[in-house]
Amino acid sequence: MGGKILPHTIPAGGGFGELALFYEEPRSATVFAKEKTSTWILDKKTFRGGLARRVEELCSENAKFLMEVPFFKEFEGDAALEQYVQKVAEAMVPAEFSTGDYIIRQGEEGNTFYIITEGTCSVIIDNETKDHTLTTGNWFGEKALVGESAVRTASIVATTNIKCIGMDRAAFKEHMGPFEVFRNTHSTEQKTLGNEQATCPSLKLDDYEFRRVLGVGGFGLVTLQARKSDGTLFALKKMQKALIVQEEMQKFVRQEKLFLAELSGNSFVPILDGSAVDDDCVYLMLEFLSGGDLFSLIEQCGPLEESTVVRFAAACTILGLQHVHKHSIAFRDLKLENLVVDGRGYVKLVDFGLAKRILARSYTFCGSPRYCAPEMVTGKGHNKAVDWWALGVVLFETLFAMSPFDDNCDDVELFR
Repeated sequence: MGGKILPHTIPAGGGFGELALFYEEPRSATVFAKEKTSTWILDKKTFRGGLARRVEELCSENAKFLMEVPFFKEFEGDAALEQYVQKVAEAMVPAEFSTGDYIIRQGEEGNTFYIITEGTCSVIIDNETKDHTLTTGNWFGEKALVGESAVRTASIVATTNIKCIGMDRAAFKEHMGPFEVFRNTHSTEQKTLGNEQATCPSLKLDDYEFRRVLGVGGFGLVTLQARKSDGTLFALKKMQKALIVQEEMQKFVRQEKLFLAELSGNSFVPILDGSAVDDDCVYLMLEFLSGGDLFSLIEQCGPLEESTVVRFAAACTILGLQHVHKHSIAFRDLKLENLVVDGRGYVKLVDFGLAKRILARSYTFCGSPRYCAPEMVTGKGHNKAVDWWALGVVLFETLFAMSPFDDNCDDVELFR
């Protein structure tokens, strides 16, 4: 280190280079073999991917356990309140105690809230052991989440080896807000799954008349159709089942249809008139947007005018994303090609093939590389905030007609 050989030897079972797994920093020391050596190596991508999967597993386990706790079980079936449970699960960390350990002590200032996942505890107040025994699903220490200086009113002692999940006051407030508000939410929040279980109306293709081909989608043609009853124009998205299965995109196609049905009615998301299916294809009849996408517009006109066009397009996109996010959906594919202008000049979000309902975090890597947020690239888990990162990239491109990133580098270099 610093040109000097240190008197430190790394024996069998020792490790080095661990900082490279977490930080983008140069090596702080040189390590060389003094004799023939065999080592195991772990690269950053593999480590972070494994860590991300484990975090997702823990969150899933916590959420599943919490939904069995009587207080939280009452939230089942209510999407808004289930979202609270998911956030609590994400914030909680595991803790273990041995028989005889004091988990909390009477008189001490409280800062952590616990739920028992395995084992039993006794309650001691003023040196007297109470008859009440705490067991799996019971919680304690909740007063630590109320106010700023709650003092423990009892001691909790492990009578067996104990496993808990817990969180401190700061984590709870960050994820949930004041505990009192959370506890009152069940009686005051009336939002239910409702529209989030919206079904897509079926339609008869014979009720529409073919006009012309608009383009080619990922799984088939997009054509212009006119409804025979009133002449209203629509874009028919035809998707071949064989290609969908080949690309293993069944889930995404189904989600796109349901999300569009759920989100229809907003001025910044295209209207879904209905869907149809036959032996070979799936069809979505969408509102016809005649103005073209922003990518084509910039390709033809160059940078857009900031004070009017860019600001208006940004406002439309923000309002569209707010509507999507209100349904706990992350769009995850925001780019110039997916921002299309309708006949009145309003910009709408199109192509919900990669959209996903996210209540806590997702670890799926998807979307166009130049629009991907850092947390998606690093595999640390992402939520709806990735759409705001992508919006920043879009706004740069509308103003300067170029990407904020080097167009000559490949995706790997871009991510670095």
